[in-house]
Amino acid sequence: MEEIFDTVRFYIYYWDSQFIGFPIVIRIVSTLVVLLAILYIVSLFRFIYLAYSLERKKRHFEQVKHKYAIKLKSILFSTSNTYPDAVKSELEIENVSFKKWEKDDITQLILSIKQEKKIGQINVNNYIAVIDAFGLISFWEENLRNKSLEKNMQALRMLDSLGINIPGSILANKVQGLNSNLRKYAKSEHIRFASHDAFKFLEEDFDGDLNPLDEIRIHASLKERAKLKSLPLLIRWVNTAQNEAYKCFLIKEIGLFNQAGSAQQLLELYQNTMSFRIKASIAEALGLLKYTQAVPILTFNYDSNPEFVQASIINAMGQFATPEALAFLEVIYNQTSDDELFIKIVRNIYLIDSRKETYLRLKDVTTNIFRKSVFANAEQTEIEINESIA
Repeated sequence: MEEIFDTVRFYIYYWDSQFIGFPIVIRIVSTLVVLLAILYIVSLFRFIYLAYSLERKKRHFEQVKHKYAIKLKSILFSTSNTYPDAVKSELEIENVSFKKWEKDDITQLILSIKQEKKIGQINVNNYIAVIDAFGLISFWEENLRNKSLEKNMQALRMLDSLGINIPGSILANKVQGLNSNLRKYAKSEHIRFASHDAFKFLEEDFDGDLNPLDEIRIHASLKERAKLKSLPLLIRWVNTAQNEAYKCFLIKEIGLFNQAGSAQQLLELYQNTMSFRIKASIAEALGLLKYTQAVPILTFNYDSNPEFVQASIINAMGQFATPEALAFLEVIYNQTSDDELFIKIVRNIYLIDSRKETYLRLKDVTTNIFRKSVFANAEQTEIEINESIA
């Protein structure tokens, strides 16, 4: 190593000696040219290496696909059940020792086949047998125990995609990790797979830094959990949350999971909170819950709210679909000057006015070209929705 440093030092001194006596500008420019040339060469080699790596990975996957795809489809979509030993025999892998990249590619292949719904309904028993035959569970659990952050994240994604329960002992180590992304991912997986105290991390503002990806992961975990057993009322964690974004997320989840038992508490929170963001989330959630008792509260002081809260209230009225909601929409129809709010008002009037009396009356007296186009668009949107359902 010392010899390498001496060699580098020699060439630096040699290069410097070639420009002794030259103006400082020329010496600086020549040095920059050399550095840029070195950077270009290094970047070129890196580009070639990355291209080669991607091509090699693609080639490896094609090899695995060519070898196993047809047989795997036959097993996974078969109507008759089979077992790991039979799978090994059919795939001819009884005495095969797979490399790490092969197990990675086999996992990707199984997941891609799993998505091919056009073929038919996947046989769950055979799916589990295939995963067991290739030893994929132990492989990805081992990657999850690895100290590499990249391998940890990949292992979590793969186990999640495969639908495999992740051992709590492994997750326990990850939820205390230093990397916030891995830590939050592990916490969302804990909600999905934990057999005891699955919702304990909801009490901690979910790490205090919530982003849209975290919301997607938590929602997916709650959705899977709800398939097994009714979720506890999430209002419990809304009341203890300190982070506004997290509180709004939980309120939205209350609406999505139709937790009607929390509606009255949400309405009380709407009246007491000073946060317009929380008010908007509550209005949307109450609409999803069809909590019509909220109409007089939401419509009171409507004008004093910012436009994004007003938009949420308008959407809620469309969900309530009561005569009172329709009457309110007609009132604000005549008052609003904001184009985006106007579009929402017209669409919701069209949706909840079953006899279309109010809608047609407002449409007939409209002379503004833009507003006429809004009415036409509302009708066209409804036609497209009905056609897609049919």
